[in-house]
Amino acid sequence: MDRLKNLNKKLLTNLSRKERFEENRRVLKIVPLVLFAVSSLYLLQYRFFPGKENISALFPFYVGLFFFAALFSLIFRVLLPLVLKIKKHTLKAVFFSSYYYLMFLVTVFLTLLDLQSSSDYSAYAVGLFMVAYLFRIDWKQYVIFSVSGLLLFISACVFFLDSMLTPDRMLPIVIFTILSIYLVFVREKTRLQMLELKVKLEDSALKDPLTGLYNRRYLFDILPLRISLFGRYGDKTSILLLDIDHFKKVNDQLGHSVGDRVLKSFAMVIRDGIRETDTAYRYGGEEFLIVLNDTERDQAGLMAERMRKSIENYNFEEVPWTVTISIGIAEVRLGDNDDHLIERADNNLYEAKKTGRNKVVK
Repeated sequence: MDRLKNLNKKLLTNLSRKERFEENRRVLKIVPLVLFAVSSLYLLQYRFFPGKENISALFPFYVGLFFFAALFSLIFRVLLPLVLKIKKHTLKAVFFSSYYYLMFLVTVFLTLLDLQSSSDYSAYAVGLFMVAYLFRIDWKQYVIFSVSGLLLFISACVFFLDSMLTPDRMLPIVIFTILSIYLVFVREKTRLQMLELKVKLEDSALKDPLTGLYNRRYLFDILPLRISLFGRYGDKTSILLLDIDHFKKVNDQLGHSVGDRVLKSFAMVIRDGIRETDTAYRYGGEEFLIVLNDTERDQAGLMAERMRKSIENYNFEEVPWTVTISIGIAEVRLGDNDDHLIERADNNLYEAKKTGRNKVVK
């Protein structure tokens, strides 16, 4: 089954979520230290150079906000290594989000203080775009974040600056909010497209270019894992080794181009005939291998027989005779490795060919 088709939107979103988490983890090792340093510098500034006289009444509020930002940044950075050891991803995500949201709240209240004496929205813009640029977040979640910040700002204006709540004062905040949402939307859409492209490239490197099935390289990545799962948890796994009977005759009498088209059609029948949990590989030449997950040998025999009949009944239009296959089956045993497993399947395949072809031997 095509890996990319199985990689549905939900799985791709999960990959993107993991990527966001890793980037947030790296950024949050640095950002709190930077904000701690910046807040501390502002505290020193307000301590020794309090500024204009007309804001002297607001001095304790500025000091309180920067003190909170510095203290919380320091506490967050100290707790970060401990939180990263927690197994629950949700708790870590909440911890990350809480830091950015509280820092954004600081900028909201700084803006309210600045509006007492000027029309300075720079603190709000810095807080909003800091989150948009530094914090990897799904754009829908960011809409909730930014709109809630906007509503909080409006509510605070109504409560603290009742006479100053006018459209011209609210317009910059609304514009900043819309621009930041657009920035996050474009960034996350682009990153999702890049992730999808990365998966496609990785997928194509593991595929046989002619049939579109997985190649031997990927097979020998998967088989050891399945054998390990059997040894650890008892998960049953069987393999089918398939060989197209008299395929040399197709190439010799009808040409290699017809042979290639037969292989493509054969691969299509295999893909259509296996479950989503199974994987099919081009093992080499006209040989193919199917890994059947959670399948015992007897059940694998039934599936192989259905596969054999499907090929026998399929109309390969350019081939004037009936195309058939021989199949050898092997089930994972304790102490197996990939070579031993394939060797048993190959011996059974040899037995099927030796006893007349168009057979399943298990």
